[in-house]
Amino acid sequence: MSYDRQFLIDSIALLQHRRTSHMGAHQYAHHTAMRGDFPMSGALGWQRYEKDCPNYYVLRCEKSLIDIAASELSHYIKQGTSLVDLGTGTLQAVRTKSLLIAQALYSETYVPIDTSLKFCSDAGEVIQSVLPETEIRPSVENFFSDDVEPATNAPALGFLGGITIANIEAPLSTKKPTQALVKSLRNLAKIVGGGWLLLSSDANQSEFENKAMYKENGLFEINTFDRMAHELPMTGLDPTYMTYDPIWIKESSQLGHTAIATKDMSVTINSLEFKGVIDIKKGDRFHLKNSFKYTDDYFLSCAEQAGFSNLMVWRHREKPLHLFLLKAPSIMLPMHQVGIPMTAKHQRV
Repeated sequence: MSYDRQFLIDSIALLQHRRTSHMGAHQYAHHTAMRGDFPMSGALGWQRYEKDCPNYYVLRCEKSLIDIAASELSHYIKQGTSLVDLGTGTLQAVRTKSLLIAQALYSETYVPIDTSLKFCSDAGEVIQSVLPETEIRPSVENFFSDDVEPATNAPALGFLGGITIANIEAPLSTKKPTQALVKSLRNLAKIVGGGWLLLSSDANQSEFENKAMYKENGLFEINTFDRMAHELPMTGLDPTYMTYDPIWIKESSQLGHTAIATKDMSVTINSLEFKGVIDIKKGDRFHLKNSFKYTDDYFLSCAEQAGFSNLMVWRHREKPLHLFLLKAPSIMLPMHQVGIPMTAKHQRV
């Protein structure tokens, strides 16, 4: 049986309550699990946010900001600068956001980085079809990892859209995630080789609005359970008995994506990595991912602690969605670094 080894390891850690809020990297993967006639694919689920979720204003507001920002980027960044696409997203996202940025900078190299192989390969094809002279260097990995390396041999622009900076790993807590956010930003500074970071952030502090944004596509938020049952060497896990239940913590501006088990389950796993049984009790809560809603002052404070300087902020007129352009701290680049290769370390097993 072929499966994604890292997905198995992370799934076991979640089910055993040994680790929390770390499943976002796996959430966007395409898979063929179904609930009746309804596809549970993460890739298809994200497309529903683009088309069928009116409460989720992030994508359309971000697009309007990028329409403005793209034409102004050359005021801060020289043309020819490589674009590192951090979490490429769907074809629609690449066409309407990443492509505009690459065109504005006449990027010589495009590095799509995503944990979804489908997203990564599709993104490269979109850019190549419009910018045939641009070199494509795809990488399948988790860009929040501590093991990241510079993506190119010169300072690059990293684009982190879809408020992905909100998805850092941190427990449910009233304490702000300063240490985790600063650490993630420092890793991103390493990827862009001391270049620049263009990222979106949502500062919405309304519990009602934040929960409504994600509840309308709740099955996407818990699709990893369906993928576990469908792809991994385990039996006894019935994802239909997992209910999406977002938690809002005002003090830390934290929206925690959690699932609650609605019945007892005994999950048997038979793999090289783990052999045994994990018992799930009715009422058990599993913390899958975060969507922090940082205020501007707090986010910029953390960015400064990570060594970034703020160059520009584009703010949406109606919603609290902001686009930041940050200059990363300088780092020493390897002499022969030519991009992150799609090695066995980054590929799926």
